[in-house]
Amino acid sequence: QVVAKDSFGASSTLTSTVIVSSNSTSLADSIAQVQNTLSSLGDYDPLEKLKVITVLNADINQLEDRLTADISENACPICSGNGICWTNITRCVCDDGWTLADCSLPQDEYDAIINFRLESLQAIQNISQVISDTTGQEMLLTALNVCSQSEVFNNNQTLSLVQGILEDNMDILSNSTNLNDFEAQAVADILSNMMSYASLYDCAGNT
Repeated sequence: QVVAKDSFGASSTLTSTVIVSSNSTSLADSIAQVQNTLSSLGDYDPLEKLKVITVLNADINQLEDRLTADISENACPICSGNGICWTNITRCVCDDGWTLADCSLPQDEYDAIINFRLESLQAIQNISQVISDTTGQEMLLTALNVCSQSEVFNNNQTLSLVQGILEDNMDILSNSTNLNDFEAQAVADILSNMMSYASLYDCAGNT
């Protein structure tokens, strides 16, 4: 479930029966399920499509919480058996094909999640071009907020898409842009998400 509030404070709950933590035999199967669901939304009403995309990406964020819940502050020297800790380095250096701070996630599964995020954002970008009313704008911002919340399952490419949609749809770089209270808070939350990611993973400042 995702709870969205409009500028008047009224809330609505977006619910989907798609659950990432399914009874699939592997994480890869679960990822495939959400990808297939996203692919099946081609002819949906844009706002209904936006609701489903928001819920699917909220599920991905919950997946991150589950995957990282047991990672200690210092996964060295075990590194899940898929990496090593060099002398004077207090973090795992993963073997090829593994990722996360404790080297516990196969790289191909991580890549599949990032691809799903990219496909979601590309769909949101297309929807943003046909949305003009306040309700649609606020749903769009809710979707972008959810997509940008994950520090692990984002990269420079996904967050550059988020930034581009904000700039193109909300014109946030213009001094003449006026945002209502909901929009201003949502934009602030999205920018905070991006800064949180950049502080951890983007030392070069490319985000």
